[in-house]
Amino acid sequence: MKEISNELIIAARSGESEACDELVMLLRDRIYSAALIMLHNREDAEDAAQEVFYRLFQKL
Repeated sequence: MKEISNELIIAARSGESEACDELVMLLRDRIYSAALIMLHNREDAEDAAQEVFYRLFQKL
């Protein structure tokens, strides 16, 4: 599995859509799994994961 690099984050910060897509691909399973463990509900976990990505890209 590919890892998140500083170059990938810099590219995402500059608005490169491919870099943003790659970040989502690299993080989505881990974020969703953590949310599911905490919330014990698939729909709530999906909503929480979506909120995490929303905030992540706001901060970038």
